[in-house]
Amino acid sequence: GGREEAVSSRDRGSDSDCLAQTPPLSKDTRLFLAEEFIAAYCRSDLARLGSLLSDDFRFDGPLCQASSKVEYLERLEADPPDPRSSYQLLHSYEQDGAVWLAYRFFKPGKSMLIAERCRFRGNKISEVTLVFDGEAFEGDD
Repeated sequence: GGREEAVSSRDRGSDSDCLAQTPPLSKDTRLFLAEEFIAAYCRSDLARLGSLLSDDFRFDGPLCQASSKVEYLERLEADPPDPRSSYQLLHSYEQDGAVWLAYRFFKPGKSMLIAERCRFRGNKISEVTLVFDGEAFEGDD
């Protein structure tokens, strides 16, 4: 009918038929995926991390930058997270389809406050930006 034609003509210019047919993620799903990203990092679970990320994933932080999922995972394989790491979520919210998290990140003997923004494409995380003072770990003796 007319509605199907309108939808298909609107979607013709999209990057991928698969993405065009993927319904938008709910706010709760976006919040879950953003927190799961941190949890998988803390567990040093690179397979789980990879499953959360789009192929064109971008990462930007004070100590690491990557312009693809492959590059990000290769960096973590070369310098894996300490599996004794943990975090305490302090605040989370969603705005304009992006998720913002504030959390305290812990690794043995050290902690720091981190702000994180996650953006999404389809049902995957497409971009993560971390903000923290890389030289100011608390408890660094």
